[in-house]
Amino acid sequence: MIALINQYNITVLALNSEAEQLADIYIEQGIIPLKYRTDGIHIAVAALNDLDIIVSLNFQHIVKRKTKIGTGNINALNGYRAVEICTPMEVNEHENT
Repeated sequence: MIALINQYNITVLALNSEAEQLADIYIEQGIIPLKYRTDGIHIAVAALNDLDIIVSLNFQHIVKRKTKIGTGNINALNGYRAVEICTPMEVNEHENT
């Protein structure tokens, strides 16, 4: 993974206390289970950095209708915009037909 980050000059977003606090709100509101706090942090870091989309194959805690709606609402209430959450198949420009 580190080699790919270096090869493609990928920006690694930093974790900060603001992202941790937003992730904790997701947990308090029952959107993300406490056991999977890192999934909430992933979404919160994206929101704080004003990213448009998260692409994930995590169908248990990230790519779920409840998570998409819940985190979007919480983000809006806290001054952030919703981050669109999609699967790789939803953003694939070269669909096999």
